[in-house]
Amino acid sequence: MRYLPEGQLANRFLRATGWIVSEHGIGQMLRFAGNLVLTRLLAPDMFGVMAIAHVVISGMTMFSDIGLELNVIRSKRGNDPVFLDTVWTIQILRGLLLFLVTLCFSLGLYWLNNRDFWPSDSVYQNAELPIIMSLLALSPLIDGFKSTNLATANRNLNMSGVAIIQIASQASGTLLMIFWAYFDPSVYALVAGGILARCIHVLTSHCIIKGHKNRIQWDPKAFEEIFNFGKWVFVTSILGFMILNGDKLIFGALIDPSTLGLYSLAGSFIAILFGTSNKVVGKVGYAVISEIDRDSPQRVKEIYYRIRFPLDGCLLFISGLFFFIGSELVEFLYDERYTYAGHIIEVSCLALVIERYMLFSKVLTALGRPSLNVYINLIGLFCLYIGLPWVHTIYGFEGSLWFIALYKVSTIPLIFYYKYHLDLLDVKQEFKVLPFFIVGGSIGYFFTSALNL
Repeated sequence: MRYLPEGQLANRFLRATGWIVSEHGIGQMLRFAGNLVLTRLLAPDMFGVMAIAHVVISGMTMFSDIGLELNVIRSKRGNDPVFLDTVWTIQILRGLLLFLVTLCFSLGLYWLNNRDFWPSDSVYQNAELPIIMSLLALSPLIDGFKSTNLATANRNLNMSGVAIIQIASQASGTLLMIFWAYFDPSVYALVAGGILARCIHVLTSHCIIKGHKNRIQWDPKAFEEIFNFGKWVFVTSILGFMILNGDKLIFGALIDPSTLGLYSLAGSFIAILFGTSNKVVGKVGYAVISEIDRDSPQRVKEIYYRIRFPLDGCLLFISGLFFFIGSELVEFLYDERYTYAGHIIEVSCLALVIERYMLFSKVLTALGRPSLNVYINLIGLFCLYIGLPWVHTIYGFEGSLWFIALYKVSTIPLIFYYKYHLDLLDVKQEFKVLPFFIVGGSIGYFFTSALNL
């Protein structure tokens, strides 16, 4: 218990973490099993096309993000029915706007494709991409109707219902993808599964989690609070999207669909490895830090490092391990069409050493300082969009992989500067977890050496 919060909060933290880890573990097993089946039914280029479509949809979503759920978790009015109904009303309007904007974007892409605007081997030139994006436009529209009880459950660290909903929706979507792909091996299997998952998620959010029944309502004071907090979340989300998906957006114009499909597959594998830590910090950690900041702000630094130490240790261990075993793992799990994805995983997993610092953005938001994230993201954005095309031109796709894995080192000095000025820096704690990388790398090295004997 040394590295966890104490007392009643510790019990709530552990229960919430247990549910989140269980949900994420089951969810990733479902995703992993689904990918194993789908990669045998579908061609790599389909995953490449779907990757770009998802980037566009997630981009639209993040470009309109004003931190509604984060606001509910952090605000003193987070349990107020009037505040929650105002959030729900904004949420629906946002979903409708995203639906319409995405349809317009799809039409624009269709117009450009008919005029051969993109290179013939570009993912953007794929004739099915505008249709897929039009169908996926339903996703944000559906999401707009999810219950705010999901946010209040996160706020109160009642994660059991949240976990059940997430597992049920993901399982439903995965099963439909496999069933559809078996009878019709097309990219529309991925589309249909994604839409069904959203529908199940929304329906169960109103049925499983007990609490306030949402209705359309508008409270000017609630909107003012949401806007004042959300304007910086909005800017951060835009920059975060451009960083998170910039590699795929740039590669979409530089490489063929099959290579992008392999890169996307490797990326989803890395997301599985990073996802547990991200979810614990993003959901449980954010809620805990918000509560501590409201009640005992002098303990924020202590609790922050207690939460981070085990998560950082896991990330570094995993990074070192998969740096050596990525290729062997892919060769074992997938057919020869996907072999190169193993090497991509080995290089990409080095990003986990740096990504652990990016979780500090959640802490800044929990402390009511989301504006500081803007400057961190601006540095990363500049390095990515200037550096990646230049590196790809000189060193090709291989050089680009190493660049993507390491470019966020540029943001670490500013993160440390913020930590120092917010009295959240403990240099000893920052570096004491580094041996975990060596341990993971050593195990991976001896494992691969034993296999190659």
